[in-house]
Amino acid sequence: MQFTHDNIGAYLRHKLGNPCEVVEIEKFGRGSSRETWFITYQSGGAEEHLVFRRDPESGSTDPWSLSQEYFIYERLGRTQVPVAKAMWWEDDPAWT
Repeated sequence: MQFTHDNIGAYLRHKLGNPCEVVEIEKFGRGSSRETWFITYQSGGAEEHLVFRRDPESGSTDPWSLSQEYFIYERLGRTQVPVAKAMWWEDDPAWT
């Protein structure tokens, strides 16, 4: 999936189940193991922020999979360790 306003907007409406509009998409310029994207969107008058992570098309240099990274953050979110909330894991080829 390309990180365009239209594609990300459709994806967020699919995941969140409510109307929203993508305001800004910014690719984090550093790092080489995985791509990090900052997404700002509006829904119901409120501005929200998300971080998307994905492996580059050439593959990741990390020794662990992206799914392992997600599930570690998701489980840490159930503890007292201060981490950002892991919203969801996407493996549907229609969206990835």
